[in-house]
Amino acid sequence: MNIDDNKNRSKTAVVVVGYNRLASLRRLLSSLENAVYPSSDIPLVISVDASGDIQLYDFVRNYEWGHGNKYVIIHETRLGLKKHIFACGDLTEYFRAVIILEDDLFVSPYFYEYAQWMLDCYAGDDKAACIGLYSYASNIFAALPFTPYQTEYDVYGIQVTVTWGECWNRRMWREFQDWLRENPEIDWESLNIPSNVKNFKKAWSKFFTAYLSEKDRFVVVPYKSYTTNFTEAGEHSKYGNPAVQVPYVHRHEDFRCAPVEKLIKYNSFFNPIGLEKYLPGLDGDVYVNFYGIRENIRGCRYELTTDVLPYRLVKSYSLELKPIEMNVILNLDGTGIYLYDLSQIDRSGKTDPNPVQSIEYRLEMFRPSLLFKFMRHYVFNLVKCHLHI
Repeated sequence: MNIDDNKNRSKTAVVVVGYNRLASLRRLLSSLENAVYPSSDIPLVISVDASGDIQLYDFVRNYEWGHGNKYVIIHETRLGLKKHIFACGDLTEYFRAVIILEDDLFVSPYFYEYAQWMLDCYAGDDKAACIGLYSYASNIFAALPFTPYQTEYDVYGIQVTVTWGECWNRRMWREFQDWLRENPEIDWESLNIPSNVKNFKKAWSKFFTAYLSEKDRFVVVPYKSYTTNFTEAGEHSKYGNPAVQVPYVHRHEDFRCAPVEKLIKYNSFFNPIGLEKYLPGLDGDVYVNFYGIRENIRGCRYELTTDVLPYRLVKSYSLELKPIEMNVILNLDGTGIYLYDLSQIDRSGKTDPNPVQSIEYRLEMFRPSLLFKFMRHYVFNLVKCHLHI
């Protein structure tokens, strides 16, 4: 079958990205088989990077897709994950849109319905650079919980690349590629994005995050996730990590969306955009740094943070409500969130008056005794394996 078929240009394709993890690929495909689709004409593209895994190659060639046409791409030379994802994004030239799923993902039965609805909402919205299918429960750059502000809509905007289920239409992907061509040499140090991202060596998401920040565009992300992630050992990590497993949607939902300009939005540091309007008298000369990982690149005079700093304290807020910005929006007096004037040093011994509360807010039901229990179990098993007991 020829992927370059004019009939495909009105369809949204599911694109599965694989390399050498056959068990993971089987699991993802099983979740796709059980999903709900609007028709029996859903294109599936399985794109496999060159690994030499003949068993995997034979599996994808012989795999039967019961919801439409199947296309198999097995690359003859090794691309690496970045080039592989870029090649999959280029498939938007053949389809209305592509939903890209790496093989360690698992999808909600309603993932396709969600993606189609969001494409209808944001196909022509210049501020929408991508449709995300995964819903963040943590700030992945600070390893801390993240709770977005809930509104009457089912999505929000964020300048963080969603790599665990993403959807682009032709317009979205072309604009990103055009930006890449216009910026062959990126000055990473000058970008106002997390240092973790700047230091990525192989990730395609590094470039997309830069694009989001520089062009002031957003990934549209659901409050309820339509994928979850097994994060098994692969190109970016030697070990699996269940920390980013999230609950996913198990029922049909009626979606509510609005132009990106009307959505709640977050920057690449997971800090809320527009919180400055609740800090009058500062002339916008303030930056929000709730997670302690944002640098003051703009040289702002004021910083709103949960860190304890040696500067003049202008005001402090409670650290109790979630999402974290609600404490500022409602002007709740207390401790845990601090507004500093960085132009005035104050070394008079400012410390967090309630560090336990701050820790428990961040780590929720964390208990030292529970941590000790698991660490003891881990060390015991490590010694046991080492001694071959």
